[in-house]
Amino acid sequence: MKRTILTTFALMLFTAFFAAVYAATPLRETFEMLGFTVEWEADTSTAVLTSSSHIVCIPIGQSIFYTNGIAHELISPVQIINGRITLQTCAILESIGYVAPSHIPVLAYHSIVSRQFYYPINAYNPWVLLDETFEKQMRYLYDNGFTPLTVAQLETFLFYGGILPMQPVVLTFDDGYLDNYLFAAPIMRKFGFSGMMFLITDRIPEETPQMVAYPLPYMSPAEIDASKDVFEFGSHTHGMHGKVNNTPLLVSQTEQNIRADLRLSFEAPLTFTTGFAYPFGQHSQHAIRALQAEGIRFAFTTTPGYVERVTNPFLLPRLSIKADTTMEEFSRFVWG
Repeated sequence: MKRTILTTFALMLFTAFFAAVYAATPLRETFEMLGFTVEWEADTSTAVLTSSSHIVCIPIGQSIFYTNGIAHELISPVQIINGRITLQTCAILESIGYVAPSHIPVLAYHSIVSRQFYYPINAYNPWVLLDETFEKQMRYLYDNGFTPLTVAQLETFLFYGGILPMQPVVLTFDDGYLDNYLFAAPIMRKFGFSGMMFLITDRIPEETPQMVAYPLPYMSPAEIDASKDVFEFGSHTHGMHGKVNNTPLLVSQTEQNIRADLRLSFEAPLTFTTGFAYPFGQHSQHAIRALQAEGIRFAFTTTPGYVERVTNPFLLPRLSIKADTTMEEFSRFVWG
């Protein structure tokens, strides 16, 4: 019975992906995501897509397009619907050598600090990285063509078989430390990167705290608002990031209590309420039911692995980046 259910689920996901590729798709959204500039030549009624290695010319109303001067046929003519150019993307993707990603590495970070706040007290904390180490990792992603995904892009991959950049990655940050705003955000801006941050909302201070090495302070609403160009903010619970008798609260608490806690977290200045990160990466079936009941669609664990189209969206794996993660290990993580 389990095998039949899994086979049916995989078939549904494959069908969704096949439909997404062959269905009529708005031009600009799809190809700008793949690194193309999209321009309109009014005198010839032609859309022109340009990247570092390809020029694609798409005449409106015709069932043909040209990639680097070579003609290719489309299943049906290119159309303009509600002011947007719409066409079947499969042939164009094939012509530029697009290969759909089979999996996505999701990287899990916590605290990023400068040397001033690293030595001596945080030097042995595995969850605290030096900002210079973090910058080397972000530069590696940038130099190797990785594209951090937004929440919308991840949901498109998980639920709709959507098209993604050829080398996707997801950058996640747990807890909501002030140092993420002070040190991680400027580095990410330098490379044009975005990430998802999961906040423990009952630890959000009313005013901006002073940065100290210990205990590490949390972002206030002011920092959350000022870093929305870099981070999307989701829930890491309101007051259930803790343990009783070494058992995480999301394991020991009732579904009703977890739902009440989630509703409290949604009152904080979050930018999305469809995603979640389990404290300590641990969960329970009643916790999953609570998430589903409150409208959450996906949740991250800390189980190592890669997100695939067939991955249970409430058990998404992540790769934890720690202070002792070497660049060789980091490279293996992101390339899979």
